[in-house]
Amino acid sequence: MALNRRDLLAQAGGAVVGMATIGQLTYGGTAAAAVPGCQWGVRALPRAGENPMTALTDLETAVGRRFAIERQYQVWGAALPGKFTLWASSQGRTPYIGWQAWTGTNSGPRVPWSSISNGSRDTFLNKQAASLKAWGQPVYLTFHHEPEDDPDCGTAAEYRAAYNHIRTVFDQAGVTNATWVLTLMASTYNGGYGGPSNWEPDNYDIVGVDGYNRYPVANVKYRSFADIFGPARAFAVRRGKPLGIGEYGCVEQGVNDPNGKAAWFADAGATMKAWPELRFACYSHVTASGYDYWVDSSASSLAAFKALGADPYFA
Repeated sequence: MALNRRDLLAQAGGAVVGMATIGQLTYGGTAAAAVPGCQWGVRALPRAGENPMTALTDLETAVGRRFAIERQYQVWGAALPGKFTLWASSQGRTPYIGWQAWTGTNSGPRVPWSSISNGSRDTFLNKQAASLKAWGQPVYLTFHHEPEDDPDCGTAAEYRAAYNHIRTVFDQAGVTNATWVLTLMASTYNGGYGGPSNWEPDNYDIVGVDGYNRYPVANVKYRSFADIFGPARAFAVRRGKPLGIGEYGCVEQGVNDPNGKAAWFADAGATMKAWPELRFACYSHVTASGYDYWVDSSASSLAAFKALGADPYFA
């Protein structure tokens, strides 16, 4: 998996896009503001003394700007939009929600994808759709990000059918403020889990992907931003869709390379600017399963990320 989502969710608590070129972004046919370059986003995990809101605003203070997108996760039964979604949007950010098919908590009972596609949950789906429509604010929405990592919910075919059914229900309800993202792990775009086509629903707007550089903490090969996300970008280009990176992160590169993470950020920024298909990129300011991706894990890392955010290309 791209990140241990059970850790992440436990700690968390709780449309149509135009051509894949920089220009006007539309949400379900409703024109939104033009997107100059790539939208800069984040998932900020609360640390000691923080709550989800202060974790985000504290990081914004540290990097000297507001994020355009706030990445968040919620369980099946939570309201759309929820309290944190409403707050993030009211502050001028676009929420990017991963809506998972399990109940209660991240370790709660799974919602079988087949029970969604067969219509037995349509009463709940219609309620959610009506609520999101009434709210009316732009949101990126992905149904069950990284489904490859949750076989307890069903097969790839059952996932596709569930995604298709949810999209149909929301479209029929007149939801035009959601931009729909298919969010798979970076390794899937490189051929894992049967490849991206194995999980691809009929109707979505943005090719989404999550991925990390865990070298040298993990016994894996060093991977640049382009190494991680190049296959997903190639898939997006083939499909004629924008690319959205919902999770990316890098660990410190060790005592022999104290500025390595900063260099990774600089290289990532240059790569993003060379990819006009990239609509947004959300950094994972988190720790999970022994991997510390904190922006401020070192002074050089924070400075490099801050410089990235100061670039006017990153809206």
